[in-house]
Amino acid sequence: MRPSISIALIITAATSALALWRPTASPIVAAVNAARDRASVDAGFITSSVPNLPPDVSLPAQIPVATIDLAERDPFVPVQAPAPPPIVQPAPASPIFYGPPAPPAPVAPQMNYRFVARMLTPAGDSLVYLTNDLRTVAVNAGDALEDGYVVESITPENVTLAYPPLGVRMLIPLPAEPVR
Repeated sequence: MRPSISIALIITAATSALALWRPTASPIVAAVNAARDRASVDAGFITSSVPNLPPDVSLPAQIPVATIDLAERDPFVPVQAPAPPPIVQPAPASPIFYGPPAPPAPVAPQMNYRFVARMLTPAGDSLVYLTNDLRTVAVNAGDALEDGYVVESITPENVTLAYPPLGVRMLIPLPAEPVR
């Protein structure tokens, strides 16, 4: 143990032993006892010789007990929260039947043809050449193309192609004819 703690313990023990063996009471206890002896009891009231107190003031010998109303609830019991209002369930709706999705509407195949050239035949008919980047085809009105399109008509302004299964029509614009 450290020397400073040992010295503090020795001083504390010596002071405690001195306080216990000392025959006289402390000055505070002696003053309280003397004041109590000087007080006189008179018909239920204590008259004391307290300085700065007028001589005609008397204190009751016993303080009346205050009445306390009973508590409305035990403060040590936890407060119960009020019950939540009942949940009102809406009436079940009639079941909805979802059938299989409708098949997508049919779509015409992509029309990849474009104008390449135009020519007059010896008979004086107009012959138009179309290409789809793989093949170049000479077409006349009424000819059927590979992907289901049919040449409906050829005019000086455009070539009209039709896709008969869906009734879809496409126009391929033609450049103006050169002046002769």
